[in-house]
Amino acid sequence: MKKAFTLGAKKVALVAVMTATIEGAKLALGALPNIEAVTLLCAVYGYVFGGLGILATSLFVVIETFIYPIHSWVIYYAIHWNAVCLTFWLLGRKKVKSRVILTLLAFLHTAFFGVETSLIDTMLFTGFSGDFWARFAAMYVRGTWFYVAQIACNLLLFPITFLPLAKILTKAKQKFLNGGKREKVVKTEEALPVREERVPNPWDESPHPPAPNGEEKVDEAEKGV
Repeated sequence: MKKAFTLGAKKVALVAVMTATIEGAKLALGALPNIEAVTLLCAVYGYVFGGLGILATSLFVVIETFIYPIHSWVIYYAIHWNAVCLTFWLLGRKKVKSRVILTLLAFLHTAFFGVETSLIDTMLFTGFSGDFWARFAAMYVRGTWFYVAQIACNLLLFPITFLPLAKILTKAKQKFLNGGKREKVVKTEEALPVREERVPNPWDESPHPPAPNGEEKVDEAEKGV
């Protein structure tokens, strides 16, 4: 019971730290338009910590609502960042370590972010009627340079930092959650049959062992019976 409680407390602390680092990275780079490390952190937390990473990502979105006015961004933040985390969680389960695949998926998610935000804004503020796709295209083109900056940022970060960061976090996870213990496979050896050793009997040396009274036993044939 105590061990389960300790493990639960560690997981709560871990989620809190992950949430804080995502939010801290967001605020630290907030002055630079679309230069961000949120994609990298959400991806690596999902890759290493799985469901705990998704929980931390969701809490990050909740915290953002206390900092910035609630608007349409809440919808695509909740969808996009959790989708990134979930995708890399699946990659982590499959033990994918190819820089090309990891960077390619990061690129696709980042490129789709612009499409996603423009699509949601167009639906919410202009509706589906009339020339919907023309309005969507105008909305998307307006933010082209921001999307290009974000894509370039992740194309630089992922090939260089993702795998080293994942390796460090995997070791930290092993040490923090499991106490540094690794499962050991104990190989049991089959019990070998024990060979019984016969204790030599001193009486076996003589064909006629002495009688209990100390007299030698004489063959009946020698007595002439």
